Amino acid sequence: MADKDSSALSSGIPTDQVLLDELPRVKFWDVWDICQWEGFWMDPGLVKPAVTFRSSFEAQDGDVLLASTNKTGTTWLKALCFCIMQKQFESEEGEDMLIKDNPHFHVQTIESMIYATKPHPDLYTRPSPRLFHTHLPFSVLPDSIKNSECKVVYIARNPKDTFVSLWHFFNSIFRPNQEPFPLEKAFDWFCNGVHPYGPFFDHVLQYWVESKEKPHKILFLKYEELKRDPREQVKRVASFIGRPFGNEEEADQVLWRCGIERLKNMEVNKDGSSVIFSVPNSSYFRRGVVGDWKNYLSPEMEGRLDEITRVKLEEFVEEGMIKTIQRPPVVADHKESPAANSSIFVDQAALKKLPRVHFWEAMDIVHWKGSWIDPGLVMGAVTFRSSFKAHDNDILLASTIKTGTTWLKALSLCIMQKQCRGTEEEDIVFKDNPHFHVQTIESMVYSTKSHPDLYNTPPPRLFHTHLPYSVLPDSIKHTDCKIVYVARNPKDTFVSLWHFFNSIFRPNQQPFSLEKAFDWFCNGIYPYGPFFDHILQYWEESKTKPHKILFLRYEELKKDPKGQVKRIASFVGRPFEKEEEADKVLWRCSLERLKNLEVNRNGSSFLRVPHSSYFRRGVVGGWKDYLTPELADRLDQITRMKLHGSGLDLEI
Repeated sequence: MADKDSSALSSGIPTDQVLLDELPRVKFWDVWDICQWEGFWMDPGLVKPAVTFRSSFEAQDGDVLLASTNKTGTTWLKALCFCIMQKQFESEEGEDMLIKDNPHFHVQTIESMIYATKPHPDLYTRPSPRLFHTHLPFSVLPDSIKNSECKVVYIARNPKDTFVSLWHFFNSIFRPNQEPFPLEKAFDWFCNGVHPYGPFFDHVLQYWVESKEKPHKILFLKYEELKRDPREQVKRVASFIGRPFGNEEEADQVLWRCGIERLKNMEVNKDGSSVIFSVPNSSYFRRGVVGDWKNYLSPEMEGRLDEITRVKLEEFVEEGMIKTIQRPPVVADHKESPAANSSIFVDQAALKKLPRVHFWEAMDIVHWKGSWIDPGLVMGAVTFRSSFKAHDNDILLASTIKTGTTWLKALSLCIMQKQCRGTEEEDIVFKDNPHFHVQTIESMVYSTKSHPDLYNTPPPRLFHTHLPYSVLPDSIKHTDCKIVYVARNPKDTFVSLWHFFNSIFRPNQQPFSLEKAFDWFCNGIYPYGPFFDHILQYWEESKTKPHKILFLRYEELKKDPKGQVKRIASFVGRPFEKEEEADKVLWRCSLERLKNLEVNRNGSSFLRVPHSSYFRRGVVGGWKDYLTPELADRLDQITRMKLHGSGLDLEI
């Protein structure tokens, strides 16, 4: 049997201070370090307790676990469930336990109030049924919880009210008696998913998906429904956890005891504080109303968060998922600054405020519009987004990194330039690297010249981008230009990425630890990550607009190159006239031929990246030579969870 350290390492869990210190870390609101573990941001001091909870907690069939992300109704849910479980609706006023202590005292958050104070707490002697709470995502809960008969009650809230409540809560802790942290900056952090227990949507969706598959085990509550019909919802909770009410009056008694105004005005909640964190109990009670966000968010902010919500929850809305979208996103007035209307950072001071990590101890990357990117490329991406004017016959190639970009550029260039009919002397890929001919627009065009003259480029123009679909210019989305996207299975993508960045950052040195790099990848923190968010954006768009977006899989391109290259040629309006033309393109652009061309063996790009770094093996399944079964299984599980319900299969 593996010891604790080796077991933890095999599952990507940090167990000592060295590994903990290497987790991606940002300064939340400029005051509080939070790190990213297992895809979510949290206090570094809670990672070890979460690890211990995950590995050692033994659930009992009678347990009830409450779950939530921050500021979605946790305190109210704790009070309600505590009263139901303790049958407080049968007690006299003098025995009201909520008068004596805050709900967080009675129902403790297990990672922060139990395992953080005692690594090996004695939970077995607690009388059954036991009642706990967690802010952790479903993916990291102990197997004993997932595989036992214990119940989980999750509460979600619309993201706009959640954000406003979170903003007030953290201001009361970090900036008491001071000017609050700027709402606009806090909003950017929230939209980027960088906040304690964020990203918000990933957290909510994990429990939502599980509740659909296991409704007998997970009850998914919506705060808005609890406010609108409290009696019916509290009866649902009571029945679900095996404590049904005997009559209507019992439900009313619970609702009275746990009324938000009543709790707020109790002496213990007006003046007391948390024993562990010294957080004033009053911070847990503000207004608790639905729609309070309208008093704080501008129409532009509302529109931005509605659009994010629409993208994140699109496939779940029809199934009854939280619906917060009340009107279409705001369309910017063209007379105003497009950057200002879409919350894009356009000056150096704002750029410095973006969440930042030191990738692989070698390169700073920042979190912008939901993706990680080189800070030096943000301004170029902003300008591209706001000023690029697409033509109807433009072709845009798109990909995240290390998914077949170089090969796609070479193939598309030859097709567009009709290289299928040329002679060896006319072979343009022979003269220059494919990245020279098909430039990545945010890094090779707009980052070198803020206002490039692209109008004189002869049509049809051919460009490439690594940017996610959500930040592409409107002119690309709303014209008849075509997009060709290439995706690759995540395991081969990771291995290729690991080799690529080692060749750049650590030439002639020991490579960066594969296990550490794997954690960065699984957490979605690398240039143009997260991987799955990037791919799913283009995948979903390709399903609704197949005439505009061609979605390719690298594995299919390798398995049936002629069939796939013919698809590309037809899609971009350059169909082959005979089979030999497809064969000619494939010969000119074969990976081995490109790899052995003099320009690719010895040259380098203007970014000083050796051309040879773009050509390694390009085989399907090469990950098997590098990933342990544990690492492969971990990424397979993430893949299944991320792609659930999308119809996209990336496993190999």
